Amino acid sequence: MKNMHKCQQLKSIYNELLAKRDEFAVLRMRREPQGKSLPISDFEEQVAGLLYKLDDFLFDGKNYEQKRKLYRKINLGVVREVMKKFDDRDSDFFIGERTFSNVMPLTDPGNKRAEFIAKVLTHPRNRFRGFQTPGFPVSAAALEKIMSAMNSDYCGVISLDFADAKLTPESLDLICDELKSPGNAIQQLDLRSNELGDAGAEKIADALQSSYCNLRDLNLRSTGIGDPGVEALIAVLPNAATLRGLDLHGNPKISAKIVEELREKFVISI
Repeated sequence: MKNMHKCQQLKSIYNELLAKRDEFAVLRMRREPQGKSLPISDFEEQVAGLLYKLDDFLFDGKNYEQKRKLYRKINLGVVREVMKKFDDRDSDFFIGERTFSNVMPLTDPGNKRAEFIAKVLTHPRNRFRGFQTPGFPVSAAALEKIMSAMNSDYCGVISLDFADAKLTPESLDLICDELKSPGNAIQQLDLRSNELGDAGAEKIADALQSSYCNLRDLNLRSTGIGDPGVEALIAVLPNAATLRGLDLHGNPKISAKIVEELREKFVISI
């Protein structure tokens, strides 16, 4: 019974390690310069070695005696220590990244992926300056976890890219609340290809006039904005002291008259 319990523990840990290894593979792929490979860290070699032993023990067709010898070699304490390193994000592998690139939808029911991202962005030794999730949908619950990470003293993100993330005007409340919060550092915000409409533009306009807003570049390409939304933006431009770039390209609902009015007051791409 004891051996069976340990075997079940090992199967569970094996599956967790596989998932974590895949996360590492994604981060490694994003970090490696084109045509070059980064050296494998000792930590990654330790994970690979554990996976090899676990795979050998759990799935290889060896007889009972051979399995028992392998069983003795697998130290659950060591396995747990490796898993703790994953959870604490204590590896140098995460240090030095410029932008965290999410490469999968953030819509899982338990928001485990978003929790993982939030842990990385708030780790005391992380060096991320940007977060992007190009073309992958982000649920409201996942967005809440990511935006809450922006409040951490250890989070140094200044650039957010939510292009084509299936955001809604309601989703913007979380982002705009951060833009209006004391001490926020967000300077670049990319919201292109989300159906935000005039309601979304009005929420962004409200955030822009906050004295705590530090936005320098705002991308609102193809967001379904029309004249009312642009008028709301024009009204607050005098108070948006840090804003230097506004992209409204791909919004056919904006009339020529409003375009001219905006161009008189601001340098835009439309």
